[in-house]
Amino acid sequence: MEEVEKISQALKLVERYEDYLFRRAWGMTFVTLGLLAPLNAFLVLKAQMISIILGMGTEAFISLVSIMIALAIAALTIYFFTSATIVVSRRRKFSFSREMPHAFAISLIWFVSFNVTRFFPERFAAVSWLWATGCASILSYLVLWKAQIHRSLRELVITGLALLVASVPIAFLSEAVAETASLIVFTIAFVGGGFYSIVMASKALGEGEEAA
Repeated sequence: MEEVEKISQALKLVERYEDYLFRRAWGMTFVTLGLLAPLNAFLVLKAQMISIILGMGTEAFISLVSIMIALAIAALTIYFFTSATIVVSRRRKFSFSREMPHAFAISLIWFVSFNVTRFFPERFAAVSWLWATGCASILSYLVLWKAQIHRSLRELVITGLALLVASVPIAFLSEAVAETASLIVFTIAFVGGGFYSIVMASKALGEGEEAA
């Protein structure tokens, strides 16, 4: 009976470690997005001035910066989750049917959410990023909850709701003020949510090791 209990505790620890890896990956992704996406927006806003200094066309500068930052975000996100998946696959066999459907669904949600912002009126261009990312965060949590994978990632919902709530007063501000306010709120929500996820991941893993 004691042996069965030890095996049960070991399995729980392995599950906690898996949750730790993916929760940390989400946290790192949020921090990356919270820093690089506003940086991209800031550089686009200052594109005319910077492009003159660099001696290149404004449109060319905007395209170059947007592509480089988008690639950086995509590359880092893939790296964070691939690293977690590789570690987990050493403990249990990788299952395409288990891992990929929800990963594809979440990727599609974020891709569509960011692209939908193009169709918002110019008046709401700045705040539309908060709406898109807020909805994407909440929908990502629902996908994980439905798939019964990493259902403890409530920071996705918290971050999403924070963005949506904060967007309401920002939508009534002047365009210039709304742009600045949106960048600040976006950065605080994502960087804060990312660090919270990383801290909670380490805390949950520590509690699991102590229990074992």
